[in-house]
Amino acid sequence: MHKSMIFKLLRTNLILLVLLQSSNVIFSQNSKKKKGDYSGTWVYEVKDTPSGNYSGKIILTKNQNIYKGQAINQSGVKYTFDFVEKKGDILIFRTNLEETNSLVYCKFVGDSLTADVKVQGDSFPYKLKGKRVV
Repeated sequence: MHKSMIFKLLRTNLILLVLLQSSNVIFSQNSKKKKGDYSGTWVYEVKDTPSGNYSGKIILTKNQNIYKGQAINQSGVKYTFDFVEKKGDILIFRTNLEETNSLVYCKFVGDSLTADVKVQGDSFPYKLKGKRVV
């Protein structure tokens, strides 16, 4: 093999190694940032309720192990999200979302949110789906 060919192979391998290391560092930092911390802004939708579809955003903040939140619906109306408890990987909030008295059972997987919304007086939960945007 010629020296120039060996040099090109070594240079190519070095470039690949640097790229792999860089992507690993970026991936590791993003994973650590999000794992177990659900704070941020989440866009959500609740479809097929008796009174129509709903959407908006939920903003969650975390102070130590306590979450506090606020939902803002598609019309700009704000609702509180008060932390009740954490059960396994489920966070439970009490809220007045859309003028109801509800408990929201949130499950977070990466940047996805699914929740059962149990409205006082209704016999079945509504499904809320969301995605982290910030």
